[in-house]
Amino acid sequence: MEQRIEINKSEFALDLLTRFSELKKSNKYCDFIIRAGKQEIPVHRCVLAANSEYFDAMLSHDTKENTEGEVEIKEVDPECVVKCVDFMYSGEAVVSEEKRRDLMHVAHMLRLHKLYKGIANFLKSRLDFTTFFSTREIARLYDCENLLETCNEFAVKNFEAIATFEGFKKLELDCVKLFLSSKVLNKKNTIKLKALLMWINHDSERMSALNDTMKLIEWRNVSLSYRKYVAENEPAVSGSTECLREIFKSVFDDSHVEGADVTLKYRFSRVNYTHVVLLDNNTETLKSFDPCGKTWTDMREMHTEMVKKFCSSVSMDEYLYVFSNKKTFRMNYSVHNAEWEQLADSTTTSMVVVALNGIIYGKEYGVFSNCVECYDPKKNSWNFIPNTKFKTVYSAIGTLDDDEIIHTRMLVIIGGRDMLSLQSTDRVAQFDPATSSWSDAPSLRVARSEASVVTFNSVMYVFGGHDGSKWVTDSAEIWYPNTDAWQVVQLKNFSPTYYFSLFAIHDKIYTVGNCEWESARYIHEYNPATEKCELLADFKDILGYPHSSVALCI
Repeated sequence: MEQRIEINKSEFALDLLTRFSELKKSNKYCDFIIRAGKQEIPVHRCVLAANSEYFDAMLSHDTKENTEGEVEIKEVDPECVVKCVDFMYSGEAVVSEEKRRDLMHVAHMLRLHKLYKGIANFLKSRLDFTTFFSTREIARLYDCENLLETCNEFAVKNFEAIATFEGFKKLELDCVKLFLSSKVLNKKNTIKLKALLMWINHDSERMSALNDTMKLIEWRNVSLSYRKYVAENEPAVSGSTECLREIFKSVFDDSHVEGADVTLKYRFSRVNYTHVVLLDNNTETLKSFDPCGKTWTDMREMHTEMVKKFCSSVSMDEYLYVFSNKKTFRMNYSVHNAEWEQLADSTTTSMVVVALNGIIYGKEYGVFSNCVECYDPKKNSWNFIPNTKFKTVYSAIGTLDDDEIIHTRMLVIIGGRDMLSLQSTDRVAQFDPATSSWSDAPSLRVARSEASVVTFNSVMYVFGGHDGSKWVTDSAEIWYPNTDAWQVVQLKNFSPTYYFSLFAIHDKIYTVGNCEWESARYIHEYNPATEKCELLADFKDILGYPHSSVALCI
């Protein structure tokens, strides 16, 4: 009676692959040649047939290629052909970002099932806002059903942010209809309508799909102001009897509603700042900088209590607020020759500040603390809000829109150096003024202290800082609305590391200062669309704390 001899099949298979690979490298027993571009690759027929249905069919019949012992693969990337052959001999593959689609094309053409499934899983694991459109196109072209389903789920979950990208306008009709019909978006009809009109207006030939796609919009759940706006200002809607009928049925006689457009959170800035203003200790004046014209203009004299002291500034309701050594000042910068007004004192010596819902919040900057003070201009009084969980120093403070229509605003404390570990932290905490409570927000990908933050088109950007071992200059992090993770953006030609402030003006982000505690002389311009940064200005005569700089609408 025969008995099974136990052999480690995994080791046997690996040894077999290794041996075949060695035979290929030495051209031993090779009996077939693959040509691609200038590449000439000696291979073994048995290896090709065992791995590839394409080659199995070719070598199983009396084909020209089988007879001549060679095949030329045309109109493909030769490098990817080599990678596919290497995969057949090793079971391993590597690919650069720019070659992912080409490698998938060759693997799919050669019917290398294991390889193109591996590529699909690889793309799925790296799916984010920057890769979504290219990944979905690969999934659609090469019938990767699981990957396509993952992409569609990602798009529906993050529909508002996805709709702001140029790639959304290029999606096929069936894809747009799939997104709009998702139950996940049932309560987001205003956003659905805005996105749909952007998609239709991109190509005049899409007007034929108007009535069909508009059936996916529940007009009664679109904000009244936006219904009136599209009826008056969108030719696609005003020119459609069917659309106007649906609007009339949903609105009836609500003619008192004022027309108002809506904006998607990633696309338009809510505050139209035009200038950066610095407190210059050399001349003891406020200087405004126009990023477009790259020119400086003197504005007002500084209050004597501000000169050569750590200051932080914020603008709100045409007032410029300056905080210096527990003292609070404000000035109506829209009024010619306006005087400084001294307000109630705070208990915090040096802090970084933001404005939120008519209240100014300040976090101690140079001392370990978990306290946040808030100033109410109507009451001219300072109070403490509930403490954060952890005491930190050199944390960044910012605000973030948390709701797509109503715009509930959140105070956000980012990173810093932890008091217990004395290390940079990746923690992010958010405060809801409506409930007066703190909650944990998604952690940063990289721990950062002394970083800077700005909210641009309702997306939060974090630049610079120290990760505990080095200054971070090669990447920033962004937090899209309604997502549960930060995304990393690689920076090009970015040099600011710490002691700088960030401002969003027009469609750019500007950094003021770099590395020097008392100097705001450097101004860099970052373009979110191209992810490039350049030095815009270097003014050696300006002497002022970067945290005292502020963006104003002048």
